[in-house]
Amino acid sequence: MDVVICNFPPMLPWWIPSAPAILKGACSYLGLSSKFIDFNINSINGNNDIESWVDEIFSYDPKVVALSIFSYKSRHEFIKVCELIKERDSDVIITCGGPGLRDNINTVVQTDIQNLINQTVIDHYVLEDGEYPFLKFLTDTFGISTPDEFETVRFPYYPDYSDYNFKFYDQHRRSDDYPMFVPVTGSKGCVRNCTFCEIPGRWSFAQRDPADIAEEIKRILPLVKGLNYHIHFTDSLVNGSLPAFESMLDHFLDIKKEYPEFNWGGQFIIRRANQSGDDYWKRIADSGGRILEIGIETGSDRLRDEMKKHFSNADLYHSVQMMDKYGVDCVFLMFTGMPTETEEDFQDTLKLLTDLQQYKDKVITEIELGYLTTIAPNTPLYRSGQQDPQMIITKDPIIWYNKNNPDLTFRERINRRVRFEEHARQCGYTVAWDAHLQVEEAEQTYQDKIKMINIVERA
Repeated sequence: MDVVICNFPPMLPWWIPSAPAILKGACSYLGLSSKFIDFNINSINGNNDIESWVDEIFSYDPKVVALSIFSYKSRHEFIKVCELIKERDSDVIITCGGPGLRDNINTVVQTDIQNLINQTVIDHYVLEDGEYPFLKFLTDTFGISTPDEFETVRFPYYPDYSDYNFKFYDQHRRSDDYPMFVPVTGSKGCVRNCTFCEIPGRWSFAQRDPADIAEEIKRILPLVKGLNYHIHFTDSLVNGSLPAFESMLDHFLDIKKEYPEFNWGGQFIIRRANQSGDDYWKRIADSGGRILEIGIETGSDRLRDEMKKHFSNADLYHSVQMMDKYGVDCVFLMFTGMPTETEEDFQDTLKLLTDLQQYKDKVITEIELGYLTTIAPNTPLYRSGQQDPQMIITKDPIIWYNKNNPDLTFRERINRRVRFEEHARQCGYTVAWDAHLQVEEAEQTYQDKIKMINIVERA
């Protein structure tokens, strides 16, 4: 086998990992033989014997082993596998990539990666998007001449899911009512520039051809036919470009004719009420729109304007009513504790939950309540904080203090996080993240850093 591709646990047992399919697609595109081994399934089945994982890799006699690391929590298993591979055959070339090459505050662990290179534990790595860097690595490693379209077509190949055990993931769904998620990427970057988000700083917005997106989906659907699946877009905003979104809906309506069970979802922006009338929402519903993840963030119009979200509570109420009318459900993405958040802003958030509770479960299926507000590098919030003498920010995104809002201490942010979840549950909403676990982690982070920062008295 030219290339063996592996991924590492822990990963959600109902969410199909897309990175190995993208890597396998690159191999297929270049005419290389490849095999995907799903270590996540091994782990879910109770096989955490790393040596047996390596035995399975060597059963295919690979020239290259490509390792996809989804979480920083996978790093121990990843390094151990690399060491065992090199002990058995130092000529096997190891390449790696994925979000797991970052730590839990989203910082690239460049030193760690370079140390692994220096120690010949790995030979190559890819940061950020892997499609073209992995193609380049394969062409260099195997001496393959570059196809003409290599430099001119953004997506020259489709993911290859031929080695995937979709039935396994379907059998391990979160519940009988919850589908298996199959990811598809339609765009990179974002058309918005929310102050707390780093996405625009990492990617320029690029929209994929809707016809190309539809073709990828058509290749997936025969593999999941008869299963409880859901096509979920990894895009920052699936409706970021309205012309592209309208074109996608046309293609999805055609797909529904052959696959009536087809449904899709993804992160979704609320538009102004005058941009999202009955026809807009009916087309979303008729095309299979389901599980729209909406960045509500807060119930305060003032604070949301400051975040540059570009919609109001009135726009939100309108969209929720439309979703109710046409049978589209959604997940609210929310968090508390923005640097300028006042108690009044927080009360506006609690009021929003109260006002919308009639739509719980039938429209608002879940609230994903985020961690304590972070001020991460490469965000507008971070850059403005660096220029504001009243803002104290640190290398740890969770540790900051706004002198202009002295009541919003670290402990007050924890307090509001807990109060939000308690109120949401009292209103009958399903809340995705448990406050006590998140607060425990936040407290530990704070205690670990407390001697290193200059705002302890304020926090």
